[in-house]
Amino acid sequence: MPRLVNAVLASCALVGALAPLAACNDDSGPARPDAGPHVDAGPEPTSLGDVLVIETTDRSYDQQPFRAYGRIEGRIRTGADPVWHQEVMNDGTCRLLKFTPALCDEYCEGVCTAPNVCQPYPTYISVGTLTLTGLVSGMLPLQPIEGINWYYPSTPLPGDLFADDATVGMNASGSSDMPAFQAETHAVPRLEAEIASFQITLKDGEDHLVEWTPAGDPSARVRLTINSNNSGHGAPYNAIIECEAYDDASQIRIPAAMVEAFPENDDWDACAGSDCPRSWMRRFAQAYATVPGGGVRLIVGSEIQFGVVHHRAP
Repeated sequence: MPRLVNAVLASCALVGALAPLAACNDDSGPARPDAGPHVDAGPEPTSLGDVLVIETTDRSYDQQPFRAYGRIEGRIRTGADPVWHQEVMNDGTCRLLKFTPALCDEYCEGVCTAPNVCQPYPTYISVGTLTLTGLVSGMLPLQPIEGINWYYPSTPLPGDLFADDATVGMNASGSSDMPAFQAETHAVPRLEAEIASFQITLKDGEDHLVEWTPAGDPSARVRLTINSNNSGHGAPYNAIIECEAYDDASQIRIPAAMVEAFPENDDWDACAGSDCPRSWMRRFAQAYATVPGGGVRLIVGSEIQFGVVHHRAP
């Protein structure tokens, strides 16, 4: 059975009660160079953008049990992204972020991150030809989309983008806005996790535990991102839970207090007036290319997308 189908069917079939386990954020031992970004990972270069190379699986919206596709995208900026959310809880492995709108007395061409504190929107820039290497299909050169300077492939991508032992690289030829840069990192095996039917249910009064099968890579990380709905199309999500651990931890536990503080949510297929975003769990490796003013990050990963149900306890 192909690698993709075998892994996804295994993840779909893992259903059952999870026994209480100890907290899993174990950063003991020698330093691991691929740590971060996370609350326990220390400082990073100012992020001037990401280049994503991601193998993704999600439920299918037709008669198939799942869908699998590749995602490659690059967005490089003149500055950091605006800060839409504020951290309200943090247990060292997970943190809860909430959208906290603020007002500026003077017009803000950006985001008011606090009363009368305006963070300007960054400008997306061209970095010339952005070439991805180490893919199953070989080398993939990308050109910036005119008018927005985002990088996307012109055709859909298969679910298998890279071999487990591949080295994936990015190479930007440079432009008047940014000199040439390059970086590379190793690929990761496909993520297999206990997310039955591509959905999780958060229950008030209970920790929520997510487990996965480690890949045997001591430098790989796993990030779990739980997104709530937003209040209108294009608006920031009302809340986000972000958790991260090394892959060999094999589990992440969201504490009950964080679950209870998360907004009510349903696993909608479609929403009217808002965006009902998918949540996701990703095994990844990463590398930074140093550029003037910060760094551009290459992220190579395997991701499962899913819906989230959270109803208040009666």
